Amino acid sequence: MKRTAIRTVAAIACSAAALTSFAACGSDSEDDAKASTLTAEEFKTQANQVCKDGNVELQKVFGGLATATSQEDADTIAREGAALIKKQAADIEALAEPAELSDQVTAMIAAIGTGVTAIEDQGVAVLSQDSTVFDDANAKAKALGLEDCGAE
Repeated sequence: MKRTAIRTVAAIACSAAALTSFAACGSDSEDDAKASTLTAEEFKTQANQVCKDGNVELQKVFGGLATATSQEDADTIAREGAALIKKQAADIEALAEPAELSDQVTAMIAAIGTGVTAIEDQGVAVLSQDSTVFDDANAKAKALGLEDCGAE
């Protein structure tokens, strides 16, 4: 595996750290839902922390690409990273964003899901062939003010 491809994959992985498929959250009671909804600033702060913490884990996982001895090993590492990105996305979705950010968060999650699905389906090849796999998700994260989530 080329060293340049590994660097590209690691850079993309760090960028991707912020996002992906999400589990629904909420409350059975309308009053509870209102009480648990975050302000825009609270949401941004907490989502950025999720990404910051997750990026540390992603760097550890994707760092293994440097020592991968086969395509199979590299694909396994890429898919492990995709699973971590999914978890981060689920953690962000569980934050109960304010209504004014809901459409943007939904769009970001969908964009992350597209990138994760590509990794799950194609392994590390999608990262080395298409270094833009998370560009849309990163742009949407930055538009939301999630700088740690849309890091490059």
